Amino acid sequence: MEAVAHVTLPPGTVLLSAVHSNGLETRLVAKFRMPRAALDGFVASGKFTARPVDGLRPVTDKDDLGGGVLWKPEESIEVAGIDEAEAPGPDGTYRSVLFGLDDPDSVLVHLTATKN
Repeated sequence: MEAVAHVTLPPGTVLLSAVHSNGLETRLVAKFRMPRAALDGFVASGKFTARPVDGLRPVTDKDDLGGGVLWKPEESIEVAGIDEAEAPGPDGTYRSVLFGLDDPDSVLVHLTATKN
């Protein structure tokens, strides 16, 4: 995850699914749950070029690279998102993140990362 998306998962994170593709472009999609208290640290350590925006849904069911049954970003009601479409992050990687904030104790994260 760190090599492609340039993020480090905080302690207590549970990886639910991840798919990687390395062709003309490198893509990674991942879904994980982390403690709510770790959200600010995760965003800061990821050095995102954009801040989280309340209500932003930059990740959709169309981003499901692996076709798995666990990829369901549309099920999150209260969300915030980060979209680096305008300015790529580290190493020219474009990242989009959807934070599902429905649970007061944890955050459901859908992350996509693409590098040409």
